[in-house]
Amino acid sequence: MIRWDFLGPVAETKVLPPTLTLQYHFRPNAKLKPYVGMGVNYTYFFDEKVPNSSGLSNPGDSVKLKSSWGLAFQAGVDYALDDDWFVNLDLKYIDIDTTATYRNTAAGSVSVSTDIDPVIFGIGIGRRF
Repeated sequence: MIRWDFLGPVAETKVLPPTLTLQYHFRPNAKLKPYVGMGVNYTYFFDEKVPNSSGLSNPGDSVKLKSSWGLAFQAGVDYALDDDWFVNLDLKYIDIDTTATYRNTAAGSVSVSTDIDPVIFGIGIGRRF
């Protein structure tokens, strides 16, 4: 959900954000393996809508968010449970810049540049083959 403080929520969307990163592992043979990564992200927005509670809401209104390319940065750690299994913790910053185009709203038709830029925490279990 995208919100402006003075209008409340102004857009709701679903998102598909595949991210490809290259990682450098500082201690690849240790039990605790810290790493950093950098890569590229493509964000595809779909099922966008202007929420009814928005200060922009009108009957027949719509919003479309433009897909985005951006950089991604990552830091994390793998902890080896045994020779095959490990636990992973990571933190990613993804640069998502998009343009939201509103039509038939209380503000009329307008395009707004938007920086979303989430920080994402992840936890996982992996297996080496």
